Amino acid sequence: MPIALFAMRVLEVMFFVGLVGSSIVILISFIEDGKELFSKED
Repeated sequence: MPIALFAMRVLEVMFFVGLVGSSIVILISFIEDGKELFSKED
């Protein structure tokens, strides 16, 4: 049983790290798209 609890904690940490990573990628993509959208065409 302690092994299962440890595995649950590891999966929780991995889930939240993935969630934070995904939100960072979305934020960077949003910024890059904004730069491309509002930049003047030469």
